[in-house]
Amino acid sequence: MGTVNGVGLTIYGNTDFDAETQSYITTHYFVILGIPIIPLGRYRVRDLGGRKYSFMGKFPLRPADRWHMGIAAGAILAVILYAGISAQRNANSDYSQGATAAADADAAAAEASAAANTARSRRFYGSERRCRRFWQRRRKQPASAVTHSHGPIG
Repeated sequence: MGTVNGVGLTIYGNTDFDAETQSYITTHYFVILGIPIIPLGRYRVRDLGGRKYSFMGKFPLRPADRWHMGIAAGAILAVILYAGISAQRNANSDYSQGATAAADADAAAAEASAAANTARSRRFYGSERRCRRFWQRRRKQPASAVTHSHGPIG
């Protein structure tokens, strides 16, 4: 039993004090930031001092503890559902739709550019077939045979 940075297990309350055994009944809780969230059980304990206890027996949870557990479980479920719905809304938000539209526009621009390059090549070489033949012949020629306006390379 203990907490780290306010999160962990601890006991709260003391009811039904027994003078003979110097013990009382307390509730064992899971806590967050020191706030009891979920009651785990009720126990008869004897305080030994220095945050040490002797557990003498277990008791059933009271109706109020059961309500506390139900409300805590409902609140946790509500937070989980809210987080899921919020994440879904963010996935379908205008920003993500805009990003998808921008990606589609970029793809369309790339296709248009490729089509324009193909059309330019066809105009220059006369047809796609002649263009293909030109580059095939060019690959077959040795580098020394390729000439430029300023003379042979090599």
